[in-house]
Amino acid sequence: MSRIVAIAVLVATSLGGLPLEAAETATGRAMGTSWSVIWHGPDELPSAAVQDELRRLLERIESLMSTWRDDSEVSRFNASRSTDWFEVSPETFRVVSRSLEVSASSGGAFDVTVSRLVDLWGFGPMGKQPPPTDSDIETARQLVGWSKLELCADPPAIRKAEPLLTVNLSAIAKGYAVDRLGEYLESVGVADYLVEVGGETRVKGSRSDGAAWRLGIEQPVVGRRRVR
Repeated sequence: MSRIVAIAVLVATSLGGLPLEAAETATGRAMGTSWSVIWHGPDELPSAAVQDELRRLLERIESLMSTWRDDSEVSRFNASRSTDWFEVSPETFRVVSRSLEVSASSGGAFDVTVSRLVDLWGFGPMGKQPPPTDSDIETARQLVGWSKLELCADPPAIRKAEPLLTVNLSAIAKGYAVDRLGEYLESVGVADYLVEVGGETRVKGSRSDGAAWRLGIEQPVVGRRRVR
């Protein structure tokens, strides 16, 4: 999306103006959005090595699940019109499997097959689109439905019952990414960190000045940026 009304992470300084001088940071872009990580300790942990691994992990996830890359695993599945099994990585299988669990438990309120509608309204990689007609919307709705997506655990694979069905993992892949980055930081002994990818956030411990991490919620006010 061109505007993310989500969590605005206050990463440079606190609202009180205290600089996080002892903190290490890494930032970049992935999956069509921005990401940032702040951490501190242990002292002997090389910052450059941590930054490299964070970027490697995000590159891996993006190469699998991003619809902003034509060569990603999900984009290749979307481009295929075959209804045969499409082998995927264990990571993609895990995220799609969890997506279908949430779809089932929410009665379809959460649905990763809404790509056609997302693109139609201008929120996908193609960017802004003219307002769709009722006919356009109805046509797209016929190509949507989480129950049209099937899983095979061994080997990990997915398949579509509708040849034109597509998958968009944006609502869950960024959350998966922050969990993977947080798990990595904990595996190398980092007990205090904040990870954010496109508004999805995971925190642990406290800031380098001992204060609690502070997050701002951006209010959806047209023409004005307000953070609370």
